[in-house]
Amino acid sequence: MSEYVSIGSMKEIADDIKDNIGKDESVVNLVKHYEITKSALLDKKILSCEEDAEDWAAEERPSSLFFSHGEYRVGGLDYISEELNRKRTSNRAMYSLVSNEMIINSADNPIPSFMIFQCLFEENDFENLYCTVYFRALEVSNFLSINLEEIRQNITKLIDNGIRFNNFRLLIVAGRAHHTNSFIPLKKPEIDKLSPAEIHEMVLDKDWTGLSKLLREKSQFQSVIQLESLRNLQGIFSSKHSEIEDYPKSILDNCIEIAEELLSLRQKDSHSVKLNELSAELEIKLTNLAQELENLN
Repeated sequence: MSEYVSIGSMKEIADDIKDNIGKDESVVNLVKHYEITKSALLDKKILSCEEDAEDWAAEERPSSLFFSHGEYRVGGLDYISEELNRKRTSNRAMYSLVSNEMIINSADNPIPSFMIFQCLFEENDFENLYCTVYFRALEVSNFLSINLEEIRQNITKLIDNGIRFNNFRLLIVAGRAHHTNSFIPLKKPEIDKLSPAEIHEMVLDKDWTGLSKLLREKSQFQSVIQLESLRNLQGIFSSKHSEIEDYPKSILDNCIEIAEELLSLRQKDSHSVKLNELSAELEIKLTNLAQELENLN
């Protein structure tokens, strides 16, 4: 029988896993067992991640995200509640976020890493609610805490729907768990939400401080590479109608070149030293671009 580590809060899980995977390192086939009382689960939120977890769980995707978990499991929690209330020892009280067809057709487009959420009771033991979660990939420095708070929120909804237990036992399985300190969990940078017309207006208004702020933010978002905003800037600055002659052309061109190389490399690798180096280089170049634009003031 598996031995469960007793913990006092979901945050302790995040700390335990993070502390055991070195920075820029990864572990294949991570398996962890934890146990927490229902009262501690309910009382101890991961406050720093509460809003992010709610966004990820939203069935209507927030504009700040490329996708939400909720949009892939609409009705899933209600089904789990109904199934466990109907048949306490059911093996089908679960939801899956990704179908086989979706994986096959996904290429490198963003899809959930959080793939399976299942709840069970053992026969003749309804004191312990067992939960199994599977991640195809799990980033442990930032995203894991959000995932854990989302799991905590899931369980509180099951309790609200009549599921009764005293202890919660969680099994975490990840195909690959990786520790990437600079990882920002799949959020869209503000500049990538802007239309070409909105970016053009900022340039016409010579809002260099505003553009600089947006580019500094974008430099931190390397989980999904988007080039449209940079190409829009490039097109605006290089237009024959542009009155901006002293813009940092070489740095902007270099940012686009590095981003294109990064996109190409990600077609071949999900984790490599070269990927880390290019991501770090792009972050530096975008920061330099932001500073040069600010210097136009």
